[in-house]
Amino acid sequence: MRAALLEVDLAGETVVIERPLFSSEGAATVHRCGLADLRHSHTIERRAISPPGSPSSLSTLLLEATGLAGIRLKEAPTQPESKTDPLSFRDLMWLCFLPNQRLDNKQLLQEGHHVRALKLRQVIEVVFEVYDDQLAAMGDQLQAMEEERADLEKEIMALDTFLRENEVPGRLELDARGAEAKASLQAVTGRLDDLSSRMRAESDYARKARAEFSGRRQASGEAAARLRDRETLLRRLLPLRGQYAEDERKLIFFEEAGQLFDPLRVRVCPACMQELQEPQEVEPGGSCSLCRQEIPAEVTPIDIAAERTAVRARLRAIERYIEEVESDLASAEQAYREALEAETAAQRRLDSEVAQTLSPFLAQRDDLLEQREELRRVQVEVDQAVRWHEGLDRRRTDHSRLETRIAELRERINQLRANRPDRNAVVGQLSERFDEILRSFGFPKLDSPKGPYLDESFAPYVRGNRYNEIGSTGAMTLIALAWQLTVFERAVELGQPHPGFLLIDSPQKNLIAQTEGEHDEFTDPVIVERVWEHLLTWSRAMGSAAQLIVVDNQPPPNVDDNEIVVRYSGNRDEPPYGLIDDETG
Repeated sequence: MRAALLEVDLAGETVVIERPLFSSEGAATVHRCGLADLRHSHTIERRAISPPGSPSSLSTLLLEATGLAGIRLKEAPTQPESKTDPLSFRDLMWLCFLPNQRLDNKQLLQEGHHVRALKLRQVIEVVFEVYDDQLAAMGDQLQAMEEERADLEKEIMALDTFLRENEVPGRLELDARGAEAKASLQAVTGRLDDLSSRMRAESDYARKARAEFSGRRQASGEAAARLRDRETLLRRLLPLRGQYAEDERKLIFFEEAGQLFDPLRVRVCPACMQELQEPQEVEPGGSCSLCRQEIPAEVTPIDIAAERTAVRARLRAIERYIEEVESDLASAEQAYREALEAETAAQRRLDSEVAQTLSPFLAQRDDLLEQREELRRVQVEVDQAVRWHEGLDRRRTDHSRLETRIAELRERINQLRANRPDRNAVVGQLSERFDEILRSFGFPKLDSPKGPYLDESFAPYVRGNRYNEIGSTGAMTLIALAWQLTVFERAVELGQPHPGFLLIDSPQKNLIAQTEGEHDEFTDPVIVERVWEHLLTWSRAMGSAAQLIVVDNQPPPNVDDNEIVVRYSGNRDEPPYGLIDDETG
């Protein structure tokens, strides 16, 4: 597995998002089709992962489908001149995904990360349309969409003009031409195959000549290889022979230098320049007869004669070997010429025997090949024209979809201007739903000392305490579930800009006692059943308007098997093992 594929519904359009698993490439591929149609021709576009605020990013594509593209969040919400960051889909995912870790780690509202906590609060305000700068951001988004629509209209007009000026046929006519060319091409290809079979059958009698030609060709190849081997060996031996000859010349020069430049062969007195009556030599005592000084002992002289003898022997040996190689080379050249002549003669005999039989087929074969190439050219031209029409249709579809989005955005802007909800009213409605959900869970002692609510920062309070000050992990699990469901349910019911799905991981965490000593008021099987009863009741009532995905090891008995999409065994011998079937380590 090298990529992950996810089929999603983006504003009524089914697309597949592909992400590579083992790659540093920061991009995703968006297929404008469903998983079942990936093998068919479809539109593909590349979307960058970062920066998320880029118009060509994957985050922008997802936010556009949700209606939240172009929103910017403040780094310091209380300061009018605060810097801003673009809203990313990852920020919105905090309202769509409740992982196991956030159920009881006192980080439900990202308390451990100041910047994330500020962003989360603003994301909730954006979803429920009480964000201060939301109208301005929606106006900017509307302007950008109108500019995109104008660009699409120009492209549609230019492409339509090009097709009309070049008299490109319509899509129906092109489809008919393409089908006709494909059928004709299949027919011509079939006739070529039949003709080739007939040619092989008619020339089958020449099998003996073919075998002879094949044998001669193999023999000539072997002869050529032998010739190349001998030539290569000779090229390597000649420099070696030259090196040995050079070594001998150096030894002769060394010997002659010793005779020419002997320092004791002095014939003229260096002082008066008169010729000496007796030659100078080394006296038996080891002193010079001219200056009477001691002469140091000589290093053992080199036996030049022995060295020259050894070099001459090696030179004679390599010369003999070179003569043998040259003789082999001459034989190889003769054998290659004879093999090549035999191969040529065998080929001529084969051509002579086959030509008369095959000549009637050659003209027919050439004509079929010409027809095939012409049909292929027609098919290429038809495919190109179809792609032009597909590009035009795609732009028209994008233009229509953009018109719908612009109309929806204008309606939302008008509604927001006319009926913008009060922030306190939104907080109050969320508090009421939070209270209802906890009561449906059967949260123990819920009104002691006061009922649950959300404060102005959307933080949940239960029993008069902030949620992260509750001592029980089971209580924190129920509060986290209720808080996440409160935001999700209200956003979906009111038609707010929410992606429309919620993934909950392990809702029974801390609600089931692992040992006898861990029982408390929250480890009651009835609470688990009531949690699941709330999830099922609300999900069934909403139907296809919302998608609720729950990952649980042991769903209670009140969960219908029809509502369990898949069960993973965790046993490699009982498929499916897990989400990734081959990850069994």
